[in-house]
Amino acid sequence: MFLKYNRNNLGLCLSLVLFAVLNAGLWFYSNKIYTKWTNIPPAPKIKSSAISFLDDRSLAYRAYGLALQNFGSVGQTQSLKNYNYNNLGEWFSLMEHLDSGSHFMPYMAAYYFGATPDASQLKPVIAYLEETGMKPGPQNWRWLAQAAYLARHRLKDMDEALRIARRLGSIYKPPMPTWTRNMEPMLRADLGDKQAAYLLMLEILKTDGEKMSVSEYNANIYLTCQVILGKEEAAKSPLCQKEPKD
Repeated sequence: MFLKYNRNNLGLCLSLVLFAVLNAGLWFYSNKIYTKWTNIPPAPKIKSSAISFLDDRSLAYRAYGLALQNFGSVGQTQSLKNYNYNNLGEWFSLMEHLDSGSHFMPYMAAYYFGATPDASQLKPVIAYLEETGMKPGPQNWRWLAQAAYLARHRLKDMDEALRIARRLGSIYKPPMPTWTRNMEPMLRADLGDKQAAYLLMLEILKTDGEKMSVSEYNANIYLTCQVILGKEEAAKSPLCQKEPKD
């Protein structure tokens, strides 16, 4: 009886040892095997994009958003510079179709995909942010401003940045911050075209100065006289000789 028990126990121990050896061998063989990176796939067709989700656009938006967020292991195994940004542009359009009111995808485009080391990839991102920024909706203007920023400071395309900034200024209305209307003059000043920037600010003050609060009006005067113009130019400007409003 004792001998039979020991034999059974020994068999169990040998089985456990064999299992451990096989498990260790499998781990050593497979621990360096990863899924193959196939890059960003083309986006599904807009008409059929929600069929797999029982035609629930909200569910499809969340599922696709999670997939986009985790492509390339969230940048841990693949640099953003290796992503297919043309395909990403298709995904942006799809996501906008599924839920045009959500800020999740514009946020991802601006602050995640917009961080690619290769600035030449940014055109689809900028185009998407500009399109989204022009749509009616609370705070959508932020994406237009972000598009202008990426065009100016990442893409180094001043003409594109000025064009987008002009569109941003065209949709200005309170309670949007004043700088959204002043972005084009500020960019022109940055470009060295102080005269054009000065004339733009004069036009803004001429057409809307009476509608501005005292603090907003004074802030625009300060921007014009202290930032856009130098000391010599400001000394010659009648606008800069006026006392601030009380």
